[in-house]
Amino acid sequence: MPPKASRIEQVYAGIKQEILAGLLLPGQRADVADMASRYNVSKIPIRMVLNRLVGEDILQTTPHEGFYMPRVSEQRLRDLHGWTQQVLLLSLQMAFSEPPPASSLPSINFDHDDTVTGIEQLFAAIAGIGGNGEYRRAINSTNDRLRPIRRLPDFSVSDRSTEFRALTDAWVQSDLSALQELVLAYHERRLAIIPRIVALAYSDPADAGDGRS
Repeated sequence: MPPKASRIEQVYAGIKQEILAGLLLPGQRADVADMASRYNVSKIPIRMVLNRLVGEDILQTTPHEGFYMPRVSEQRLRDLHGWTQQVLLLSLQMAFSEPPPASSLPSINFDHDDTVTGIEQLFAAIAGIGGNGEYRRAINSTNDRLRPIRRLPDFSVSDRSTEFRALTDAWVQSDLSALQELVLAYHERRLAIIPRIVALAYSDPADAGDGRS
C-alpha cells in the first residue's frame, strides 16, 4: 500500500530542504536507496518526489543516469540571475504605474544575520507588489534554484550585509525608485563575477572563506 499523501508531502519537503541546503553537489546523483532507507519508505515515493523536483528544475534526470543535481555553468547562472533581475524590475515597473500608498508595502521581519533567507523573502515580496501572480511564482522558483549558490562561502561581494540593509531600508520606506536601482546593482555585481561563482561551486568548502552571497 503506497504511503498517504501527507506522508509523501513530508518526504518531499524533507528531501527538497536537504537538496537546497547543499546535500548534493553539482552533478552528483541522488541515492534513491539511501533516501528510501532514511525516510522509511519504498523507492517508488522517493522517485515520485525526485520527479517532482525535476519538474521544478531543481534536479535533472537522464536515461541510465538517474536523478542528479544540475551542474553549475556560467550560462545557467547568467540565465538565473538575469531572469530574476528582469522579473523584479518588471514587477517594480507595474507598481510604478499604480503606486502603492506610502508605507503600505507588506511588513517583513528581516533577519540581517541570514541574508540568504532575507533576500528570498524580499525578492518574493517585490515580485508580488505589482499584483502579477506569475512574477511571484517565477521568483519563488529562481529562489529555490539559486539558494545553493547564494549559500556558497563569500567570494567577491565585499559587504553583503550593507547591501542587504540598503535593500530592506528601501522596502521599509516604500521607496520604489531606490529599490529599482538597488535590485539592478545587486544583480549586476553578481553577473560580473559569474566565472568566479562557478569556480567556487566546484571548490573544496574548506578552502573558501566565510560568509554567504
